[in-house]
Amino acid sequence: LATTGATVAGSGNAVAGTFWNGSTPTNPTTPEPPVPTTPTEPGGGTGTGTGTGTGTTTQTAQTITFTSPGDLAVNATATLAPTATSGLAVFVSSTTPSVCSMSGSTLKMLAAGTCSLTARQNGNATYAAATPVTVTVNGIRAAQTITFANPGAKLMTDTPVALTATASSNLAVTFSSATTSICTVTGANVTLLGAGNCTIDANQSGNGAFAAAPAVSQTFAVSKASQDITIGDLAINMKVGGAAAAPTAAAS
Repeated sequence: LATTGATVAGSGNAVAGTFWNGSTPTNPTTPEPPVPTTPTEPGGGTGTGTGTGTGTTTQTAQTITFTSPGDLAVNATATLAPTATSGLAVFVSSTTPSVCSMSGSTLKMLAAGTCSLTARQNGNATYAAATPVTVTVNGIRAAQTITFANPGAKLMTDTPVALTATASSNLAVTFSSATTSICTVTGANVTLLGAGNCTIDANQSGNGAFAAAPAVSQTFAVSKASQDITIGDLAINMKVGGAAAAPTAAAS
């Protein structure tokens, strides 16, 4: 069919047109458009096949509970017990190793200052890693006390007087006189200078592990010693108008 010069018009599924092949047509007719048909629905069916693929598994979240043991004296230890909601073991590390250290679940305070501890649980196939939890512990110097024995009342003739004092830290105790007109101190010995009350202060200033101890004072009386005089017999019998004799006497 030659379509040269043909005119085609249509709408939807309707097609109408007049066709001319260059010659006068005989018994021309108007071609009818094909009757539209409704497509059939895809049919059902069964089949088999194989394939491979990958997927993701969601891990359960977990949290850590970690409580600070509070202030801890230098050289003291504490057992830590952080927990995770997963029931998995929690590991604690020190981020201030000069102040404190961890060995398993045992914390040891090494110096005075702020100890920082971080608890971690890295998870497993079921649980995701927990958010780390950090707590701080104050490392404090241990307290100490002084035991200082009163030397008791002394006579001036008792000088020097030995002092005895100890600190619960086993650190050395130092002495000083609060009444230097009555007594002075050299090391652990008191020199008595006059009668009166002698007051001695005992001190221990502490160190990196121990705080200074409260000072302890002891006061004791210092008295002059008593004395006796002994007069000796005259060397000769004296007579009126006779020779002189020299008396003798001695003080204790």
